[in-house]
Amino acid sequence: RDLRTPRAYVDTRRQQVAKVSFPTDDVYAPDLAPSLRLITCGGSFDRDTGSYRDNVIVYATPADRRRPAAAALAAAAVAGA
Repeated sequence: RDLRTPRAYVDTRRQQVAKVSFPTDDVYAPDLAPSLRLITCGGSFDRDTGSYRDNVIVYATPADRRRPAAAALAAAAVAGA
């Protein structure tokens, strides 16, 4: 696969966790298949610390590893973006 070619991903799981309970082993565990983890801030905002209390984690796999119809829809969405 040409690494310069964009690849569509489909989210397979989402979770919101307190930053103090971040699931490091789940997020950074090696995966034998292509995968993506998106980590961003979420939850309520703590004005005292100037940051959000939680993290939102999205786990995703390449769209082409799913059903052909789902891959075609994902590719069309990326092309139209």
